[in-house]
Amino acid sequence: MIKTAPYIITAIFGVFFVKTISLGQENILMTANLAYASGSLYISTVVFFLIHVFVLTRKNTRFISRKFNYERLLKLSWQQFEEMTSEYFLLQGFKSRVVGGGGSDGGIDVIIEKNGRSYIVQCKHWKTKKVGVQIVREMYGLVHAHNASGAKIVSTLGYSKQAYEFAKGKPIELITGKQIIEKTSGSRN
Repeated sequence: MIKTAPYIITAIFGVFFVKTISLGQENILMTANLAYASGSLYISTVVFFLIHVFVLTRKNTRFISRKFNYERLLKLSWQQFEEMTSEYFLLQGFKSRVVGGGGSDGGIDVIIEKNGRSYIVQCKHWKTKKVGVQIVREMYGLVHAHNASGAKIVSTLGYSKQAYEFAKGKPIELITGKQIIEKTSGSRN
């Protein structure tokens, strides 16, 4: 932003200078100054837009953009884990929004959309046990109840063998915290 400041200032002064020029030989200078001011204003507008997009992108990836590892994953609160999960899907090209929040969320913490398809996401930030088959069954029921294209369950510790077996052949993806770290560690650190 600092590098664009001269262009913005020049554009502002250029426009004022053009307005104060009288008739005569100064018309040539007025035309050149107006063209320069317009170009500078255009450049500063484009630069401002790019910086704005960069800031918005950075704001949406506040957990994953740090040096992220499994130890940090376990230290997140459950709310931060839901936000981190939402960020992960944003980085995968989905539109993502957190809908959980500790209340009665019906088992849905995040809703993601991509290519006209919506998916429901449940986050399990458990520190002492793996996700069992019961949770996977419940999510399968929620897929149908919400007319979703599928479900994704994100767990810090992984899943039981029965959970993996039940999810096979169904529109349910079981994602571990370690998978998220592996997929994002090279691209965001």
